[in-house]
Amino acid sequence: MTPETASPPTPAASTPTPVRADERIASIDALRGFALLGILAINIMVFGAAQWEPSLTGEAAGLNVTVWAVQLVMIEGTMRCLFSMLYGAGVILLTARIERRAGGEEAADVYFRRNLWLLVFGVVHSYLLVYLGDILFFYGFVALVLFPFRKLSPRTLLILGSLILAVGVISPTRFYFAYQETKAAVTAAEAAEEAGRAITEEQKEARKRWERWQRRDPEGRQERIDAFRSGYGTIFQFVIPEQVEAHSRGMYQTWFCDAAGMMLLGMAFYRLGIFSGRRSSRFYLLLGGTGYALGLALRGYMTCQALAHHFDLLWRVIPWFTEGVGRLAVALGHLSVMMLLCQLGRPRWLLASLAAVGRMALTNYLGHTVIASFVFFGFGFGLYGRLEFYELFYVVFAIWIFQLIVSPLWLRSFRFGPAEWLWRSLTYWRWQPMRSGRRPTS
Repeated sequence: MTPETASPPTPAASTPTPVRADERIASIDALRGFALLGILAINIMVFGAAQWEPSLTGEAAGLNVTVWAVQLVMIEGTMRCLFSMLYGAGVILLTARIERRAGGEEAADVYFRRNLWLLVFGVVHSYLLVYLGDILFFYGFVALVLFPFRKLSPRTLLILGSLILAVGVISPTRFYFAYQETKAAVTAAEAAEEAGRAITEEQKEARKRWERWQRRDPEGRQERIDAFRSGYGTIFQFVIPEQVEAHSRGMYQTWFCDAAGMMLLGMAFYRLGIFSGRRSSRFYLLLGGTGYALGLALRGYMTCQALAHHFDLLWRVIPWFTEGVGRLAVALGHLSVMMLLCQLGRPRWLLASLAAVGRMALTNYLGHTVIASFVFFGFGFGLYGRLEFYELFYVVFAIWIFQLIVSPLWLRSFRFGPAEWLWRSLTYWRWQPMRSGRRPTS
């Protein structure tokens, strides 16, 4: 019986329980751990005030630009892509397992409760932990919609996922035309000033908007730096408007299509055996080679154009028309490499550590925020905006090493990470045993 095939519940196991260690798929855990650590390499810019352009935290030359280019081509968007697809695979993994044991009604009950609690985690992460790049809220929300799609064929899931991702291009397309209109207004304002004429209110607003988009507004940047170097209360008040914007307009303009499309692709990939390493080595070599060839070409061109145009924001918008293809292609390259390593079983220590990080994904994800906030924000060391672009990755490497060491050590004694234990206890509505070797309560 394939992992996703449901069979009638058995009387001996009618109560749904969390997945056991012997039921886990090691390749999926390792891939999740890999993606989670990669996400930190992007999120560190939110914590450290780098944004996307290296010149904002130092000179746009040398090691700053080299690290920025590698990150843009190989990491940005690709790790979230993998993480989203894996969450989609989890939709089938969770529901199929519970349906086999307890039936469809129990599966629906656990599934919706699980994702509603993830919404709560997302709210806590976004507001109380004052993190501006949270994905938990979006995953919890989008997953509520995907439950009816879990039994569709891989072909249908691939088509639906691709269509939803295509719809997601509408928002950047609208921004492209707004950008062009604003740029024209700013150019007209500059010409008017050179001719000694007064500029209009519309042109003044266009200039403010232009400076904000280009992130060249010194006053706005300094205001942000001052806020994040302050105490918790000031930071909390500063992030509220941005969080509300992300959870409202950001949801329907960008995040819903991005998360839903990738999750549907992930559901298809799981059904096709891609995530479990069950395909041939030749399949992964072909998939990875094609993915890297296409993705690196598209993203390399985007990076070169951004440099040639001095980081003009337009070269962050134009690539959106091909960025969906580019980041997915590179993500498939990463996926293929990880699956080939899992098939080889080498390097064993690294795969085991990545799998442990993946099993504790929620704890480690929240851990990124706790550690990095203390390093960069005012209630900690206050390094926000003080490091060069490449220096941000010293913090990334330190957190990677810490979590790769601590995660497997923790799981020697405990069944879950702390956050996973709380999430599962709330999902199954009973306290779960933490110590290894003990069965969940029934």
